[in-house]
Amino acid sequence: MSETAKIKNLWGDLPVDTDIRTPYIVLKEQASLLSEATNGLLVGSVNRTSLDKSIYLYKEYDCECNLEIKVPSLNNYSISIVKVSYPINIYPSKISSQATKDITTSKLSDRRRT
Repeated sequence: MSETAKIKNLWGDLPVDTDIRTPYIVLKEQASLLSEATNGLLVGSVNRTSLDKSIYLYKEYDCECNLEIKVPSLNNYSISIVKVSYPINIYPSKISSQATKDITTSKLSDRRRT
């Protein structure tokens, strides 16, 4: 009899769900689809960060993922468009837009006149 067979399992029956789609996986899928849909003119990429709760003031989230769009033809210009923050138990997640709306209505109307 092996040594591990003599030890009582204190974990019980742990559920194993292989269908869990984390925010990171969802963003990676979307990044890949963007790259495919534009034939590489735009390249999606995802950066993942584990947050150190001793440093960050908002302690409700453990991880962050940023979806960036890169443009290889523009010297790899990139912009972060979506940030997802989530706790270790994944959901609920906080999704925030990273795209800024710097153009005001007056600036748009000025551009149309020229």
